[in-house]
Amino acid sequence: MPPRNQAAEDHVRAARAKAAYLRSYFAHALYALIPVQTEQVPTMAIDKWGRLYYNPAFVLSCDVDEIATVCLHEIGHKLRHHHDRAHTLGITEATHAIANICQDMELNDDIADEVKTLKDIKALPGEAMYPSTFGFEDGKLWEVYYAQLMDEIEKHADKLKDGDGGGDGNEDGGEGGSAQGKQGRARGKKAGGSDPAKGRKHKCGSGATGVPQPWEDQSPSNGGGEGLEDADWKDIDRRVASAIQEENAKGRGTVPGTWVEWADEILRTERIPWDQELAGACRWAINDVSGKVTHNYRRPSRRQQATPEIVFPSMRRPVPNVIFVGDTSGSMSTNALAIVRGVVEDVCMALGAALTFLATDAAVHGVQRAHNGRSIEMRGRGGTDMRVGIMSALEDVTPRPDVIIVGSDCETPWPAEDPGVKVIICAIEANETMVAMCPDWARVIVVREEA
Repeated sequence: MPPRNQAAEDHVRAARAKAAYLRSYFAHALYALIPVQTEQVPTMAIDKWGRLYYNPAFVLSCDVDEIATVCLHEIGHKLRHHHDRAHTLGITEATHAIANICQDMELNDDIADEVKTLKDIKALPGEAMYPSTFGFEDGKLWEVYYAQLMDEIEKHADKLKDGDGGGDGNEDGGEGGSAQGKQGRARGKKAGGSDPAKGRKHKCGSGATGVPQPWEDQSPSNGGGEGLEDADWKDIDRRVASAIQEENAKGRGTVPGTWVEWADEILRTERIPWDQELAGACRWAINDVSGKVTHNYRRPSRRQQATPEIVFPSMRRPVPNVIFVGDTSGSMSTNALAIVRGVVEDVCMALGAALTFLATDAAVHGVQRAHNGRSIEMRGRGGTDMRVGIMSALEDVTPRPDVIIVGSDCETPWPAEDPGVKVIICAIEANETMVAMCPDWARVIVVREEA
């Protein structure tokens, strides 16, 4: 191992501090990076575990401000989850060089805009790749540039060969057998080489393309050195996103719009699809009942042969008795009634059995046994009072329900007291005010048509 170049290490740490000072909202991510000095990396690169590799000769050939910009570039790969997106797209050893160029374009046009407008950072050193390099439009995702560049790879072959042609992957595409890899190899050979981009001096590592490079250490969980796993980066993502939103709220307009959108997406509350939530609620409601195994003499016990002189009961698991109170009042639109049918269908499928349906407006219009949503009749279309439907389910239907499900727009009065059985309210086309007025003894699921 060559001796450590302390001057280069100090240079990188000073540049990282400068980047964190200029873009304070990136500070959590920048200071989480683990600097690794190696002469194997051509310039600077980042791996999937947040290790920032740097070539000492390269960093000392640039000033601190230039390396600070490179740090912002490399952390952009990690924060924008380029390696995950590359995996989704099927990027392999055969195509990662082209993908890296396109990822650089996604980041570099934003950096160039900051250099021009904010004027507080320097341009990237060397021959950085921009969308304009290939005549592409700024502001697109790297996946768009990738598709464009693959279609025009012969046209841009000379621009892609900015290195010594030594390459960083084998001609046959290494591990790749994907359509993208075959397409890239074919076009590359037509352009006069195995891969027009293989000789690039600037390669951003597995933190960009997901393809490990020769200078990279292994995963921390697989015997590698210090590094951050995905769970750690999720926490960093949220910290950075919160810092971006706070900075943007100051109203100075210094945060690029692409990063504001990124922060909003990171901090967006994930919503469970209502049908999954309903299925979970049904399981929650019927688990107590289905777990109550009872004795029954209708069928012989499996142990009967062992003691023929004694009659043993068999074990029986009861099917939960579910009553569905369907709001059929005039306030329910045709679309809402169709959703009620759909919810009934979902519940029947979840139970694997039929349920009892009570068509209810201001009164209950008959008791229907429903095996699916198509068979029920939507009787009523008058006023709204779900109290009568719940009361009828408790008093008029035999046996007593284990679970009551109410499908309504919630424009109705509710029982003042807990009815004593589990109740699930499916709020269909209900506004926030009506949902908020639902009783606290019921489990409320907001049914959204778009889900």
